[in-house]
Amino acid sequence: MKVSLIMPRLEVNPYGNFNVMPLGLVILATELKTEGYDVRVYDELRGDVFNSKTREVKNEILESDVVGVSVISPNANRTEDFLRALKRQKPEIRTLAGGPHVLDREEAERFVEDLGVNVVVRKEAENVIVPVVEGGLEGIVDGTHVEDLDTLPIPDFSLVHGYDRKSIYDRIFGGVVPIATARGCPRGCFFCGVSEKDGRAVRVMSAGKVEEIIRKLHSQGSRI
Repeated sequence: MKVSLIMPRLEVNPYGNFNVMPLGLVILATELKTEGYDVRVYDELRGDVFNSKTREVKNEILESDVVGVSVISPNANRTEDFLRALKRQKPEIRTLAGGPHVLDREEAERFVEDLGVNVVVRKEAENVIVPVVEGGLEGIVDGTHVEDLDTLPIPDFSLVHGYDRKSIYDRIFGGVVPIATARGCPRGCFFCGVSEKDGRAVRVMSAGKVEEIIRKLHSQGSRI
């Protein structure tokens, strides 16, 4: 089964000129690869998969059995246009959505009802990604927290399409890749979705696991 996980291009980049790899999608892709899926991550800041003028989706995406998108508010409009075009060109394709933008229940329902998305995953997706891909879960799904962050795989950034060619961002910032060593925030700020997505209890990765990740990524030529 071919799975494509996509971070649509942002209309406004909250990081300015700095481009952060879509770590969440890479972790999910790494888990799916371990389970035997043919999976790729597409970051549109490294190359578009959708032409907004012609409303056409690239053939390599149309060859997928399952397409998932990560939705944040700065890319929500483009994501909606992409999903409409994808369903028009290949109505039978299975589509998934997650990310901070669909934490809002009304937005999650709209993605299912108006855009025909098969599954919207709210909160963390690692514990449900396989049944979501396989069709065992439908509609709006609330993911569960990964209580032991040491069980997460070391992210395989080679799964990012075009990573070997190095985008202008990779060349400028010297192959920097992100890691995450904790989840959760007790603050609950009204303008931020972290507490809702990851919970208010802070979960931390062990020092040994962090060292393992850094050593592995450094051995592959990445900077942290």
